[in-house]
Amino acid sequence: MMYIRSVFILVLVILISACGDDPVSVSAKKYSELIESSFKVNEQSTLTIENFVGGIIIRSGDPDTIQVSATKWAPRQQDLGFIEIEMTAQQNGVRIVTRKPSSLQNASVDFEIFAPPDARMDLYSGVGSFDYLGRPGGNNFFQLGVGSIMFQLPAGVNIQVELETGVGSIAVEFPVDGLVSDQMVSGTIGSGDEGEVHVSTGVGSIYLARLQYSNPFLQSSFKNILAADRCVI
Repeated sequence: MMYIRSVFILVLVILISACGDDPVSVSAKKYSELIESSFKVNEQSTLTIENFVGGIIIRSGDPDTIQVSATKWAPRQQDLGFIEIEMTAQQNGVRIVTRKPSSLQNASVDFEIFAPPDARMDLYSGVGSFDYLGRPGGNNFFQLGVGSIMFQLPAGVNIQVELETGVGSIAVEFPVDGLVSDQMVSGTIGSGDEGEVHVSTGVGSIYLARLQYSNPFLQSSFKNILAADRCVI
């Protein structure tokens, strides 16, 4: 999955195709179905997710296991069967893909995942939010069409970052050696030798928080933004 630079025309297309004229929050979706699965993985595994709409929460877990909780949401109980969640164990990790018929409106899939601390992330969601807590290593990619992204990283982390939003803002609680602006951050945190984090959202904000000393007001405000960002197709 490549890091994509958003332009204003692309942002408009994403907004029209993903949310329509009347975005609907998760609370409007009355029916849900929980699916849970667990995968044994090797060191430095990769978690790949391609999700049409929904939030993705990532937390550090056991060093040899990826544990997935996926919740389908739909306006009618019978619609839940039309939402597909394909989870595949691969040699280098786990790949998850969600699908739904184009005619099915107001549907989404939310994920809560516990992954090994050294697992690589390659995450995409058309509309939704990302909430990541951990210490990334290797190359990591987080891409949203519409929605906001929150990272909570420990003090002393050493990574290279590429953060970009088409419409929105970026807040970083770490000193960055490089380019820092409201809509783009490109540079190094610490020595930068632990890994790379590439993050992009077409419409939405990005918050890179220092886990140990994070600003409670900013965290609370940003979590409200994450909750408000869930419009559905």
